Amino acid sequence: MGWCKSDKCVCAGNTVEPTVEFLKKTRVNALDFDVIERLGQGYFGEVSLVRDKHDGGLYAMKKLFKGRISNLDYFMEERDILAQLDSPFLTSLHAAFQDQNHLYLAMEYLPGGDLMGLLDNKENGKFYASQMVAAVEALHSAGYMHRDIKPNNILITRDGHIKLADFGSCARVGPDGMVRCQISVGTPDYISPEVLESQNSKNAAYGLQSDWWGVGVVLYEMLFGTTPFTDDSISVTYANIMSADGNIDFPDDVEVSDEFKNLINSLLSKPAKRLGKNGASEVKAHAFFKGIDWSNLHAMTPPFVPELESDTDTKYFQLDD
Repeated sequence: MGWCKSDKCVCAGNTVEPTVEFLKKTRVNALDFDVIERLGQGYFGEVSLVRDKHDGGLYAMKKLFKGRISNLDYFMEERDILAQLDSPFLTSLHAAFQDQNHLYLAMEYLPGGDLMGLLDNKENGKFYASQMVAAVEALHSAGYMHRDIKPNNILITRDGHIKLADFGSCARVGPDGMVRCQISVGTPDYISPEVLESQNSKNAAYGLQSDWWGVGVVLYEMLFGTTPFTDDSISVTYANIMSADGNIDFPDDVEVSDEFKNLINSLLSKPAKRLGKNGASEVKAHAFFKGIDWSNLHAMTPPFVPELESDTDTKYFQLDD
């Protein structure tokens, strides 16, 4: 008896091409997508808005140059993380593939741009803070630490809610709840003191509370339009980070509630006493979040909803010339 014949399977017989050739032709590849517009670019690659020719869906396609990536494990890790995540607060994966020179990740397209465009937004801090907490909680529950939480990696959905994105710096947490890494991972202004200390240290280890530090930096930046430790000199920036311990100076020209200040200071404390060291429930119980229905965050009315002229509108992505 021969194999069945259909659009989905390979059949026996001389008229049917070998299985390997069939798979090569039917697997997802770059030709399955029409590129509509580039959304961003960098040294390692670019991100474009694309349309899948088969399902008609719009996706954000990350295209990386293999020759510029020293360790492909980071790409594989990001692919594996995206494939298993299932949360309304985390970006999802549509397809992952590669060719001779490039690596590709096709992810859901979030047309509202990133949180960087909504900084200096103190009136709506509780909305965005609560959704950030939910996103970090979902990632931690999956057993991963993000390690690069910043406004550029927090994207706005079509209906105004947020999703955490870019899992290229993620690390799987060990059975003891710790990550062991001797490389300083992250973006200078947002990196935690324990990650800085891990650089070139043989016994370096840090816990999930490192991500809560990043949340604290982003919340401060939302209020004041700048990060709390930044300096023209990166060494001074790092020194400021290392000396911080819940003692942030808040500018006097912006009115901020005591609860909001306390939340930020509690997040920007040393690891042993940082809010979140005992899990997301500790953060959610903070007085700043009083009245939040954590089981139904999407019922909250977004303070900003992208005004889109079409499905392919990319006005909220500003590509530098």
